[in-house]
Amino acid sequence: MSATKGIDVPIEGVLADGTPVKAKCRYWAKDISVEMLSPYPGQHAGRHIMFMSPRTYTANEYWEKAAWELLGELVARGRWISSHLDEVGARRREAKRRIGIVQKHVEALVAERKAWKKQLKNGSVDQRTYQLGIAPINKAIRDLKLIAFEQEESNGAPSWREISWSEHKGRSRRG
Repeated sequence: MSATKGIDVPIEGVLADGTPVKAKCRYWAKDISVEMLSPYPGQHAGRHIMFMSPRTYTANEYWEKAAWELLGELVARGRWISSHLDEVGARRREAKRRIGIVQKHVEALVAERKAWKKQLKNGSVDQRTYQLGIAPINKAIRDLKLIAFEQEESNGAPSWREISWSEHKGRSRRG
């Protein structure tokens, strides 16, 4: 299996709105990624072309057009973030709080699953009862981990999916 070698290109120029931009671009046949160096350092973006599409970034300087489109999106995102710092900070704090709640709830469900396993080994429940008992716990754990992942990926922005204690509490065997 061969490693994919990309082409690194520094980009420096001015966007259509007059914003001077410096960035690093890395592209290869079907992928491109851009990291902004100024005016909003640390912003990243990328794109991928589906395998079945005959287009590649290496043909006809298509990478340059795609890179400038990504830079325009990064500048717009950076402007929005800089003009809404309080809102972004509040969203990130709320996301961290929700992730903490999810982690505590997952830990409780894992402990409950271990208790079911102990009962099975002791012989106080049969295999069928054990499976019926842990199936909703496993589903709740998967759902909660998905919610936590979405919160981390949204970079603090509120997700359409909210944590519902009653929904997951009803699935477990606790009262």
